[in-house]
Amino acid sequence: MTYKDKKIGVTIPAYNEEKLIIDTLMSIPNWIDVIVIINDKSKDKTGLVVKQFLQNDLMNDEHRIFHLINHEVNTGVGGAIISGHKFLQSKNCDIFVVMAGDNQMDPNFLDDLLTPILTLNYDYAKGNRFFGEDSLRNMPAYRKFGNYILSFLNKFGTGYWSIFDPQNGYTAIKNDTFSKLNKNRLNKRYNFENSILVELNVIGATVADVSIPAVYGREQSTINLFSFIPKTILNQLRYFISRNIRKNYYINYNPIGTYYLFGLFSLLFSFFWAIWILFHRFSLQENISNGTYLLFFIPLLLGFTSFQFAITQEINEEKMNILHKKLDGLLKKK
Repeated sequence: MTYKDKKIGVTIPAYNEEKLIIDTLMSIPNWIDVIVIINDKSKDKTGLVVKQFLQNDLMNDEHRIFHLINHEVNTGVGGAIISGHKFLQSKNCDIFVVMAGDNQMDPNFLDDLLTPILTLNYDYAKGNRFFGEDSLRNMPAYRKFGNYILSFLNKFGTGYWSIFDPQNGYTAIKNDTFSKLNKNRLNKRYNFENSILVELNVIGATVADVSIPAVYGREQSTINLFSFIPKTILNQLRYFISRNIRKNYYINYNPIGTYYLFGLFSLLFSFFWAIWILFHRFSLQENISNGTYLLFFIPLLLGFTSFQFAITQEINEEKMNILHKKLDGLLKKK
């Protein structure tokens, strides 16, 4: 069985999900061709529960087949997804979908997730829990706060200014797009979703945001926001620098990278110069000349202006890339 002439595979990363994994498996539509469960060295009975469940002959039929892969070493959610997608590649699936083992991703929205790829020729589609007021009302406050911060920082890090809710793991990707990604640069832990957006941007892939409300029930998050957010901020800065150097200098020269780097160094200069001024003014009680203040304000102004110009250019570039993909898709259909 294929879905709109495409073979669809689902990767289910699972770590300590013995209570929810069966609900997840039962919810998968019967038009999915291949389902692979990655038991990422769970400490509970996730692997055993799945194995017993799959022994039921009713679950595997001529149209779809379940597979269980047990990791001998815990690789993290990113590592589990990469393992699953590589397996789906070996089964010649056209599109790979991620559905977490905690039953948090509503399968009723699978069609919505696949539509941008199948009809508009997008390379990658992801869920966005912030489109609807009902989704926001049901989302725990700490998750809402964390996702707002991460979404804003993610725009700088990844270059996708139209994308929100970067930590949403409900995703779909084309086989050929996944093949082009540098797997060694993908984060194997909870920063996987951010890192894959960075690598998608480097290869010029188009990304669609799809309104999909999350399901919050019995699952328990293992992410500590107090440690996760600071690490993510540092990662986004690293992603920002790495992405610009690789995309705008190594692959092809693009002046956007120069504007970004000039803006970054200008703002850093202003920041450290401001510290110098404060130290000499209040600690050493020295008078500060107008020229010294100008050396703070001029780089600050230049830095913000350079950043704004680069952001505007990157937004326009993203829009043009999406338009070209859509036109290319229409031409291929003809």
